[in-house]
Amino acid sequence: MGSSPVVNRINALLAEKGIRKQDFYQDCGITSASYSLWNTGKTTPRMKNLEVIAAYLGTTTDYLLTGLGAAKKPARREELMAAFWGGEKDLSPEDMDSMWMEVEKFAAFVADQKRKEKQE
Repeated sequence: MGSSPVVNRINALLAEKGIRKQDFYQDCGITSASYSLWNTGKTTPRMKNLEVIAAYLGTTTDYLLTGLGAAKKPARREELMAAFWGGEKDLSPEDMDSMWMEVEKFAAFVADQKRKEKQE
């Protein structure tokens, strides 16, 4: 029996991120024996394990299960905010929220302008 596509995707992400399997097993609370059973197709990972693994690898359960979609999970709002303003350490949560609201308003304004241009 061949290797599992799910395990192949996990292995690829582990290699891409330079994560050792021993660390992966420990950090995700799974055993190497379970992983081996998944790989041979004798068992399949439970959804709760896939959710933990997806979060750990920064991807989605959909990607792990199907290979469809992006291998990397879209950035969260906090990560985007930190990228925009150089990190959370220099700004209070209130400052970050205020700046983010301004960015959202500006994005809505630009989108509205684009829609108006298309209508003309």
